[in-house]
Amino acid sequence: GHAYLMQDAGRQLRAMGYKKPLLWLTPLGGWTKPDDMPLDVRIHQHQVIIEEGMLPSDTVMAIWPSPMIYAGPTEVQWHCKSRRNVGARFFITGRDPAGIKRSKNKNQMTVGGDFYDGNHGRYVLQTSPGLGEQKILSFAKVVYDKKDNKMKPPDATR
Repeated sequence: GHAYLMQDAGRQLRAMGYKKPLLWLTPLGGWTKPDDMPLDVRIHQHQVIIEEGMLPSDTVMAIWPSPMIYAGPTEVQWHCKSRRNVGARFFITGRDPAGIKRSKNKNQMTVGGDFYDGNHGRYVLQTSPGLGEQKILSFAKVVYDKKDNKMKPPDATR
């Protein structure tokens, strides 16, 4: 899903008139939980999607020296604004902000195993003050389409 979001962000930026938008890919390099995906694996995944042409060959990848604090929408704001502070003009946000798992309480507001709804991060950014000139490229859910063999938004007709 991440490659789809980044590809579509490039499409959106070209539609806005940018001739050759540069994708700055910044995987987190700080602390993560022991059961999270290790940094070397995430870096390798990004390298493969660049090498296979899923992302532009001039994509710049730089490790972002921040820990993953699993704070849901608050963390999404941190990631967005910290990158704004070093020059990012756009921030791509999708679903599933990092967050804590919910309790077994059946009265919990979200469905599934996460405390935060997958849309909370982007909703918070869309209403967040202090972004200045930074723009949010927001995406809804994407799914893997077995018929077309690719990630894309769900087709309501199928």
